[in-house]
Amino acid sequence: MQTSIYILIFFALLGSIALAYFQYYFKKTTKLKILPLLFVLKACSLFLLFLLLINPAIPAHTKLNTKPKLAVLVDNSASLTYFKEESNVLSKLNLIESNTALKQKFDIATYTFGEDLNILDTLTFSEDKTDIYKALQNVTTLYKNQNLATVLITDGNQTSGNDYEFFLQKIKFFLL
Repeated sequence: MQTSIYILIFFALLGSIALAYFQYYFKKTTKLKILPLLFVLKACSLFLLFLLLINPAIPAHTKLNTKPKLAVLVDNSASLTYFKEESNVLSKLNLIESNTALKQKFDIATYTFGEDLNILDTLTFSEDKTDIYKALQNVTTLYKNQNLATVLITDGNQTSGNDYEFFLQKIKFFLL
């Protein structure tokens, strides 16, 4: 809360006590035993009334526990068929997708990339160009304000775009 609200609350407390005092004790000659109780009740009720008029906003903080994202980027280029690495890539992808410990800790999203980043439907290994830098950049902008871990499954041959090694220096990645 702002300091002006604290000051208003302080003056509301003083004003409610002053009003109750003037009503029950100022220039009164009779001393009843119930007057202190009435004084306290009047001061409290006036203070609560003034507090409602001030209407202080009490901030509420909520914490939300979400799983971090695990983006698995799989190279879908024709160079993998040239080096006969399709079975190796598929086995590593199946290992990640079937791991129950990873599924409990992460929300896993799998993507393929060649020239563009796509959601993994099927692996055809038929893309002509490989732009690893663009795939990494697209994933980090896609999950910009979230906790993200990225697994990159590729042969490392890049045919277009910027060099991805400079991008990897900024962010932690696991290369398979």
